[in-house]
Amino acid sequence: MPNDASALIAAVRAGDTDAAEKLLAAGAPPDARDETGYTALGLATVRADTEMCDLLVRSGADVDLRCPGGLTPIMLAADCGAIGAWNRLCAGSPDLSLRDDLGRDAMDIARAWLGVDPAAELLRRLGAADGDEARTTREPAPDEGIGSFETVRVTTRTATASVQTGHAAILTDAEERHGIRVPYYELADRALAFDPEHACRFYPAYALSKRLDDETLALAARDLEAAPDPDRRRFAAEVLLTYGVFEGDEDEAVVRMEQAAAEVLRHCAAGEEEPEVVAAIVWGLGLHSDLRAVPEILRRAGHPDPEVRRQVALALQGMVGPGDTEALRTVIALTEDPDRQVRRYAANVLSDTKADTPVIRASLTRLMDDPDPDVAVEGARGLALRDDLRADIPLVRAYLSRADDSLAESHRAYDAIRRMPMERFLAARAVVESPGPAA
Repeated sequence: MPNDASALIAAVRAGDTDAAEKLLAAGAPPDARDETGYTALGLATVRADTEMCDLLVRSGADVDLRCPGGLTPIMLAADCGAIGAWNRLCAGSPDLSLRDDLGRDAMDIARAWLGVDPAAELLRRLGAADGDEARTTREPAPDEGIGSFETVRVTTRTATASVQTGHAAILTDAEERHGIRVPYYELADRALAFDPEHACRFYPAYALSKRLDDETLALAARDLEAAPDPDRRRFAAEVLLTYGVFEGDEDEAVVRMEQAAAEVLRHCAAGEEEPEVVAAIVWGLGLHSDLRAVPEILRRAGHPDPEVRRQVALALQGMVGPGDTEALRTVIALTEDPDRQVRRYAANVLSDTKADTPVIRASLTRLMDDPDPDVAVEGARGLALRDDLRADIPLVRAYLSRADDSLAESHRAYDAIRRMPMERFLAARAVVESPGPAA
């Protein structure tokens, strides 16, 4: 058998997590080093291999062992802008106070990338100039569930280097872990350098949303109401949309701040016309579950921008009472929207509402014929929750055709299926599995 350490290094370089897991289980040292002095964890970090980093940390790899230049894995993650690797390494409680041979800690390294063109910096590191023959590619980085970011790769005639664009997000997280309170407008300016869907936009907004103090609330409210730049107003809404929402309701101070943020969103909703800002405000109103905001949400249901209508449909989840005829009419209208995402969200609201009328059942029946399978499932689910036998076969068909590796409990039909009498389920399954025309 080859040297276990060498085999582990080879598996890390190949990105073969299965092989690495078997080697580690067989006794391979998680702190193995390659011929250049990089640890297995350092190599995985440089490759931005989140899954491999997770495996090595769980297997006991020392997150503070140094690689060439005195760089620990957490410093390498900061330099590579690898947010996923950074998060996995932080789970191993690295020492963020450590410094490399140049005296820099991880926060210094991440900060040095702010405002820097990644391709130009990679060219410099490769010893090439802008005029040299080189090829630059930009592609979406693997989805880490924290917003979008890119992998930038530069290839010259002699070498290749790559970096991900998560440096501002890593810096923000490092500041939070150090207990550094960065001023509101510094974080806002940092975020506004990126598109709204970028992870480096999310991290500063989330950091501010957790502060729950009067100063942050006042600054966000002022920007949302009066900032001339629509993107700055949108960022303020992004700060306020989760303000206090996930902090629990046992603390009176938290409840006060959460209610104050909802009040700001509701107040600013009336005068805002920029579609992207309206969408963010409506999103926030839904997250705050403020029933007083329902009229303002409904007012936007006919907005020409589909993203606004999507947020309207999402915001109404759990906010439509069985006696609210105006809201129910709006939801039914949204189930006929040309945008399939709007129809999906609205169908979900209609399916879940406690109201049960012939009009609602007719709408749910129509939804079962929707070309979007997710909308069709919601139609069947809504009827099944109302014990309507017309839903049995479509619902069971959708449930049985789910992906083999999916959890049964995660399927949208599950809550209705589990309430179905066994004899009805078996009868519907027999029809679905029959080779005849009825299936």
